[in-house]
Amino acid sequence: MLTCSDYVAQIQQKINQIDVADLDRLNSKIIVDIREPEETEKGTIPQAIFIPRGVLESKLDSLVTDEYKATPTQFFARHTLVLYCRSGARSALAAHSLSQMGIPNVVSLRGGILAWQAKR
Repeated sequence: MLTCSDYVAQIQQKINQIDVADLDRLNSKIIVDIREPEETEKGTIPQAIFIPRGVLESKLDSLVTDEYKATPTQFFARHTLVLYCRSGARSALAAHSLSQMGIPNVVSLRGGILAWQAKR
């Protein structure tokens, strides 16, 4: 049996991750904070959209603009979906899940909000 840390490490090898420095260089990005509501009190990344991890897959359609409602795959193909949590573990698992759903251009912010705050 894998520990949670071992499982996350395996998933992190399978997904795309970006560093904080890469975040500023991305064009057409949608930043999604997947932490729990009480965690956001400790700070958020500007322009981030809050969708808790527990409902991410079911609320994904809420990100799609009206012009792409009929073709959400095209919407997600035109934007990089950047997920972050506290440390990068939950966002890695979420990125893997969304990739399995066929969402292109989904990445996890390596180190999460802790890494972002350390660079600011």
